[in-house]
Amino acid sequence: AKMASVGRVARKVVERGKLFFLPNWYLKVVKPAENVANDTIQLHVPMKMTKIDIKNYLTQIYNLPVIKVTTRIQAGSHGIRRVGRHPKHVTKIRVRKKKDVKIAYVKVRDLKVNFYDIFAKTIENMNKSQNETQHGS
Repeated sequence: AKMASVGRVARKVVERGKLFFLPNWYLKVVKPAENVANDTIQLHVPMKMTKIDIKNYLTQIYNLPVIKVTTRIQAGSHGIRRVGRHPKHVTKIRVRKKKDVKIAYVKVRDLKVNFYDIFAKTIENMNKSQNETQHGS
């Protein structure tokens, strides 16, 4: 297999006469916690990825018409773990910090993003069956 670099975004691989683009990074689409416009996608991206890299990644691999990319770094939370044999006598307290996350807000032209609750029907069915069993017995 032949490999050639296509900038920092992806590697070009030619195998058996077919051309493949393999990304160097991965992006994770997440549902925004705060209210974000319908034409904006929230992503978790690697810390080394720049705004230009994110734009090139989405336009070259997914053919998305990106208008603007905004990034911020979310500080990781601190977790406290108490270690000891007896609840009253704690021998050690370990503090661990979760990794920081780089969050990108990507504004895309002519695209509406809606997140659906895929478990809504399942939860309704579970509640309905619980109510039937409680009222039935």
